[in-house]
Amino acid sequence: MSFLQLFRSTKGGQPAFQPSIEQRNGQATSDLLGNWDIDLKTNKVVLSGKICRIFGISVREHLDSSELLEDFIHPDDKAIVKERLSEAMNKGIPYNLIHRLLLSDDSVRTVHALGDLFYDQNGEPAHFIGTLLDMTEPGSDNHPTGKNEPVHASSASPMPDPAYTETLINAIPDFIQFKDGEGRWLKANAFALSLFQLDDDSYAGKNDDEIAEHYSISPESLSKCSSTDEQVWESSRLTRYEDRITAPNGQTSVYDMVKVPIFNSDGSRKGLVTVGRDITERKQAEQLSQYLAYHDPLTELPNRSSFKDELHQALSVEGGRQQKLAVIYLDMDRFKYINDSLGHSVGDRLLKQIADRLAECVQEKGTLYRLGGDEFAVLLPYVLALNDAVDIAKQIIKSIDHMFIVDEYELYLTTSAGISLYPNDGEDAQSLMKYADTALYRAKEQGKNNYQIYHSSMNIQTYKIFLLEKDLRRALLRDEFELYYQPRLDANTGRIVGMEALIRWNHPEWGLVSPDEFIPLAEETGLIIYIGEWVIEAACRQNKAWQEQGLPSVSVSVNISAHQFMRKDFIHHMNRIIAETDINPHWLEIEITENILMDNDQSTILTMQNLQKMGISISLDDFGTGYSSLSYLKHFKVDTIKIDKSFIRDLRVDSESYFIIKSIIQLVKSLHILVAAEGVEQEEQLHILRRMNCDQVQGYLYSKPVPAAKMGELLKRGTLHYHSSLEEGERLFDNQRQFFRVPFPFGLSSDMTIIQIRDKRLELGKTEVIIEDIGLGGLRFLSVVKLPVNHEIIIEFATEIVGKMLTFHGFIVWQHELEDQLFQYGFEFQITEPEQSALARLLNELTVQLRKSPLPPNSRWVQTDKLKYLKCNQSQKEATERT
Repeated sequence: MSFLQLFRSTKGGQPAFQPSIEQRNGQATSDLLGNWDIDLKTNKVVLSGKICRIFGISVREHLDSSELLEDFIHPDDKAIVKERLSEAMNKGIPYNLIHRLLLSDDSVRTVHALGDLFYDQNGEPAHFIGTLLDMTEPGSDNHPTGKNEPVHASSASPMPDPAYTETLINAIPDFIQFKDGEGRWLKANAFALSLFQLDDDSYAGKNDDEIAEHYSISPESLSKCSSTDEQVWESSRLTRYEDRITAPNGQTSVYDMVKVPIFNSDGSRKGLVTVGRDITERKQAEQLSQYLAYHDPLTELPNRSSFKDELHQALSVEGGRQQKLAVIYLDMDRFKYINDSLGHSVGDRLLKQIADRLAECVQEKGTLYRLGGDEFAVLLPYVLALNDAVDIAKQIIKSIDHMFIVDEYELYLTTSAGISLYPNDGEDAQSLMKYADTALYRAKEQGKNNYQIYHSSMNIQTYKIFLLEKDLRRALLRDEFELYYQPRLDANTGRIVGMEALIRWNHPEWGLVSPDEFIPLAEETGLIIYIGEWVIEAACRQNKAWQEQGLPSVSVSVNISAHQFMRKDFIHHMNRIIAETDINPHWLEIEITENILMDNDQSTILTMQNLQKMGISISLDDFGTGYSSLSYLKHFKVDTIKIDKSFIRDLRVDSESYFIIKSIIQLVKSLHILVAAEGVEQEEQLHILRRMNCDQVQGYLYSKPVPAAKMGELLKRGTLHYHSSLEEGERLFDNQRQFFRVPFPFGLSSDMTIIQIRDKRLELGKTEVIIEDIGLGGLRFLSVVKLPVNHEIIIEFATEIVGKMLTFHGFIVWQHELEDQLFQYGFEFQITEPEQSALARLLNELTVQLRKSPLPPNSRWVQTDKLKYLKCNQSQKEATERT
């Protein structure tokens, strides 16, 4: 049986230190060999250096197993050693035995072994700690075994000389202190006296306060060490803990403290033994190890482990408060090439600079991590909306896109970013990390140097905006923009007197995109300057081409954004375009909004004067929607005002708009300014405007915006007659129906999402739409989202009819704008014959029920105004996303 097996088989009872300290003393001779400590849980041994040298083993070797100790016990003494160890364990008495050691050189040494058992917090044996004193007789030959008479092990030795005990205690480099039952100091070793700067024996018999007063030291130092004394007495057992003790010199150290209470036979307090080991260096090493475990040594940023832990922690906090948080994954494009080409030394210094720039972008908004290599992550624990994360990603991409200088090298690289959002994309750390990484991969696929958002955080409209913003910069390079033209006519004769150039974007996936959808994005990104210049130049070239073809000469008007109008070089660019296109400035009109007039008084007047000196006319667009008053028209000399279509839409003889428009026309014409009305779609509106002496009209009643080729045909005609384009559109779409359809008296609510664009699968949120009718081949629906007619965009509908959940897949085959921001679509199913047969049975059932009631039960009917319902629902969702 090994020592370890002996210790583990012993349950132990009372603390090993309960007997008095005198019982530990055996007979010592002249030498302290050292100490030993057996960890009973790991079976490893710690020996002092001198014992290692005597045994002839290395420090590394002796740590491996307690079996080594047994190997050095004399064969004739092993039985008695095991017996006394067992007795000490079972009876709870200290181990106290004189026996022989057989060393590796076959020499014999007699030792006095003293040992005690230490228990853990559960009362289980944890350590067996002891001391070896050399008892070999001076002058002995220490002959090898077999040539000596055996020495019989004995524990009946007389008590050692107290001088040896004193030497032993003072030689131990740990804090050792003895107190009586009243808390008075009895004895302290040299280490303890040095720690508290006690330079003589006057401390004996005094308590902490008396010692502090006697030695003129701070009582806090002593009281800190004694603060747990009463707890130990109350527990009546060995207590172990860690404590920070500040010495009188101000130095603070961490100690592993052990306190053992000793009681008299009647249960009264006898004494308290305190042993403390300075573990400051070990704690510092542990702290360093902990820091390195959670930080990147190169950049000193938190690492992947830290990121995972803090993300889990943030989710546990935010989950209770329903707060959004965002994860951004970053990857440095081309870093591997630089690292491989110039070496890891340059690469490491570049990574440090990258980390500095990223930290500058993130600051207190979140936490930056280095995941490894050239990969970083950002955790934004408090975001109000997705745009907060997008703004950080944009700032990072812009920051990295500037030159780095490492040694003599000028280095350029870019970064790609992937964003996921809680709780939109997932409610656990693994999902958020996975989806951010997926979005990062998509950013790499899209040509790098951009960010991508995980798609599930978007409904169709937000996803569309996201794609438009991403593709906008390349649209100019790919020549995807096109100008449409809407004629402006004499209100009385219908003669074309001008035309407005309106930009359209032929997006490869979303079809013809209106300026309302992408111009705000262009203004936000700064691309509006380049797009605006392209519009002016393209409109001038096209108008010049029509004039050269012999078509009637009329002015073309272009919309100018405030960003463009306020540029100091705006007039310079206008002169350049006029010269390059060789157009007479008289045939160019600049449309500005009221906001431009409000923003900058003097510079605006100067720019307007310069344009008019060139021969370019100026019109004030969307008049009535801003905050300007008619008095501004005297201050800013414009040639035409255009009444906004929001006033024209509700124009009737008895409407409020009637009196507003009539007053505007009368006052404006008194200033000799032309008046044009936008958005004229009904004959009644035209007749009212004629009676008010409105000069010009523009709207769907005469023509919607048309491509350049169609506009050329209208110019050739010269004069247009109004018609109801809406009725023509309805007849056109009616003629496209191939199957009988069931019309709904009320709209049917449905969830719609895009599931695929070409060969790319998507996971988008739901957008609510209203189905107007349904048949075996498709359905007709209304939406406030403008969608393209594109067979490669596969859409999914999910709704409930008479208690049955239905899902349809297919694509849009036609589209029509009924009114401002309300679109009607024809949708064709992708459906199998069995699915079509099941749908036919359901529609027959629905038809029967509709005859009984216009609102069959268990269906998602919308009983309010369809347009108001959709717009209200859309506004609520946008508000939710913002918050």
